[in-house]
Amino acid sequence: MATKKSVAKKTTVNPNTATSSVDTTGLGGVKLTVRQTRSLIGRDERVRSTLRALGLGSIGRSVTIVASPSIVGMISRVKSVVSVEMSK
Repeated sequence: MATKKSVAKKTTVNPNTATSSVDTTGLGGVKLTVRQTRSLIGRDERVRSTLRALGLGSIGRSVTIVASPSIVGMISRVKSVVSVEMSK
């Protein structure tokens, strides 16, 4: 008589709905308000694309985002054209 092999069940996690109770960023879920203060005329394409990725693109537009290492790195790349405040 042949025995059945047990097959491990694969579980998938949707990254859009997954939550973690452990903060691995070290930033504590700080919200930042980023406002574009200067024009993109004459700026490098890398600066333009980084601002688009942050959700900016015109002077005076602002977004509130949760700080993460990647977001902080993006903000440091475009610090000459944005202002940053901590939100509550």
